[in-house]
Amino acid sequence: VPDIRDDQAIAIAPPDSLNTSQTLIQFWWEELDDASAYRLEIVRPNFDAPLALVLDSTISATLFEFNLENGRKSAWRMTTFYRLRQRINSCRLM
Repeated sequence: VPDIRDDQAIAIAPPDSLNTSQTLIQFWWEELDDASAYRLEIVRPNFDAPLALVLDSTISATLFEFNLENGRKSAWRMTTFYRLRQRINSCRLM
């Protein structure tokens, strides 16, 4: 079993508090050794008081494109899955 205590995937994009008129957003983070998959979650407006689950998807890549409604505040987070464990790595507001 890999030791994941110090593993943390770094979010690359989008930046925290992104303000853009574009609706196609690229979600991108660093790859972690021994990761089997990543879970991308997007909620509105934030994870402390979510009103809507916009996306909950498990993917194997470290880049994912998704269309979001323009002008709606959202938050996203990425969870790394290992064969026997998981770890929440990043959480950002948009």
